[in-house]
Amino acid sequence: GAAPGSILTGESLVWDGGGQLAFDLASGNQLVLTGPLTKGPLPGQRLLLSTSTPLAHGTLVTLASFASTDLTAADLAYAGLAGYRGVFLVGPTSLQFLVTGVGATAEYTHWAHLAGLPADQSGADQDADRDGISNLLEFALGHDPLRASVLGLTPTVVSVDGRSYPAVTFARRVELGGVTTEILIAPNLAFDARFDPVEVSVTALADGMEQVLVRSAVPLAREPRQFFRLAATLPAN
Repeated sequence: GAAPGSILTGESLVWDGGGQLAFDLASGNQLVLTGPLTKGPLPGQRLLLSTSTPLAHGTLVTLASFASTDLTAADLAYAGLAGYRGVFLVGPTSLQFLVTGVGATAEYTHWAHLAGLPADQSGADQDADRDGISNLLEFALGHDPLRASVLGLTPTVVSVDGRSYPAVTFARRVELGGVTTEILIAPNLAFDARFDPVEVSVTALADGMEQVLVRSAVPLAREPRQFFRLAATLPAN
């Protein structure tokens, strides 16, 4: 492997899919070409990424420089780098990697970056599109945080051993990272007393989503008026 901070130079490079470049993002290693970095005829250009020291959210690392390239960020994928999320930035003369997520909050902050949330409106408790749904709930439900939407809780009834229980269904993303979701159930809108939720089923949907069915532990015969609320929690990182 290259020594920390070393630079590998060359005139040009034709990068075929299946060919892999490896970088330690904390080392300062770079590939410097005086000519073009060209995409080969085989797709699937891949980088093996690692880091010898912790990286902060927002870290921007220059991996390569060149005179020109026909590669785009969509051509590139990476492996390794457990506990982090990031994106490639391909400019006219450089290839960079931006760290968009670190640790337990990585999935949320990566989503916020891809969704285009402005930095001053990307907080979990903020509501960038002012539709009454927090950014964190928009993330959990797979919504566009910049476009008004509805929460998506659908009321239903579940029968168990001859008893009817109020329930709700909703679609939730599978890859939540450290984010947790919870259905709160109460006999009034103050939610000062709560009933236990019972997760009945989780069914896989397309595009990384799943359908969740949750019922109350209290039957309708005992408590005919019950209110449901969906909550999401972002962990401390």
